[in-house]
Amino acid sequence: IQMLDETEHRSQFVCLFTDITERKQRERQREMEREFLEALMENLPMSLFVIEPGTLRIVATNRYAELEFGLRRSDVIGRMVSETLGKSVLELALPSMQEAIDKHTTVERDFQWSAGGPMLTISARHFALRNADGSPRLLITLASDVTGAKRAQTDLEESELRYRELVESMDDCVYVTTPRREHYLYLGPSTQDLWGVSEEDVHRRPDSLTEVV
Repeated sequence: IQMLDETEHRSQFVCLFTDITERKQRERQREMEREFLEALMENLPMSLFVIEPGTLRIVATNRYAELEFGLRRSDVIGRMVSETLGKSVLELALPSMQEAIDKHTTVERDFQWSAGGPMLTISARHFALRNADGSPRLLITLASDVTGAKRAQTDLEESELRYRELVESMDDCVYVTTPRREHYLYLGPSTQDLWGVSEEDVHRRPDSLTEVV
């Protein structure tokens, strides 16, 4: 700092030194954490949207969301959810989003969505990041297209139902067990009539059926 010595009418310089090592270390630590979170977000194997709670504007997303939902990041950032994904999606997701904002909890719901193509089943999980006073700072939404998984689950349940109907229509005794017969996964309805052992007895003592077979 340049100062004027009024007695001798000449300039003097005052140098102030401050140890900023700790501050620089904190800055480097924050930068490392920011880079880590960005890398984690970018490589997360599911779609992520970071949303402002008050305006419902999308402030960040990741590469998986672009691929899964056919979005371009430049068209998403700074726009409202209704503008990006459509008003119908906002209407379906808003109750869950609002619940996550209002309450200190994670809210997970499925909803149906179509982007002009086939109807998709989307599983969405919402939770809020909060300030020190508890007010919501950001809303995080993790979304995933579970259409294939839901369809596979439905097909499996239908297959199991058809198998059960077929087996229960037979007069023979049918059972499904582990290789060593220490646990019976399924017992046909004719088990007790044919072998005189009830289903409850077999589950309680698996060797009771082995003894009579």
